[in-house]
Amino acid sequence: MADLSNRKLADQAGALAIGRLLAVLSESLVMLALVRLMGKAEVGALSAILLVYQTSVLLGQLGYPSAVMYFLPGRPLAERRAITWALLRALFGVGALTSLVLAGIAGYTWWQTPTVAAGSLVYLLFLVPLPLLDLPTRLLPNLLVAEHRVRTSAAMGIFKALSGTLSILLPIALGAELPVVAACMVASGALYLLVSLKLIAGLFDGAERVPSPVGQLELWRFSFPLGLTSVTSIINNRIDRYLILGTYTA
Repeated sequence: MADLSNRKLADQAGALAIGRLLAVLSESLVMLALVRLMGKAEVGALSAILLVYQTSVLLGQLGYPSAVMYFLPGRPLAERRAITWALLRALFGVGALTSLVLAGIAGYTWWQTPTVAAGSLVYLLFLVPLPLLDLPTRLLPNLLVAEHRVRTSAAMGIFKALSGTLSILLPIALGAELPVVAACMVASGALYLLVSLKLIAGLFDGAERVPSPVGQLELWRFSFPLGLTSVTSIINNRIDRYLILGTYTA
């Protein structure tokens, strides 16, 4: 029994590692392909909006995905369902706030340099809907592992990495402009959200609808400190890119 339990834990850890590895690899492959497919100014502009977007959603998710592993294990199916949807509502709210932040950055950039060509961060305006679509799905890998759907977690990680990469590279390879690339990213995010919500609904199919035993304030109190610990790592890993973004033109 102990060997079987250890094997399950190893499978769960491996599924999370695969998802994270694919995310890192897809980001690296995108940048390697971009320098082959685009001019210097276009690469600079797209790199800038991807940097700001990715940083915003990483900061915005706080520790909500990790809260799944703390609040769900050992609870009845109905309570797990209620807590999951409470976490999803929280992430939808954070996604809306993150979208407003991106809109503010784009608007400020346009006000400073009122031409799209002069300010690459103006293109963030086309990505405004994406955090609202993307942040709720950040819950999925941990949720699937908590519900012992390790293979599904790995498969969804592969699906997200491939769809996200293709949504950027395919329109660029066809000669599309940055607004079209952004629109493809939003479409890919919408598709992944729909698949994720359907999958989550299937996890708790037939469960009784009960109020969440964990309130939004308690979820926030747990998630916020975890989010703060990740802020330092995120800023430390990306500070050089922001120095370049603030110092050099596209």
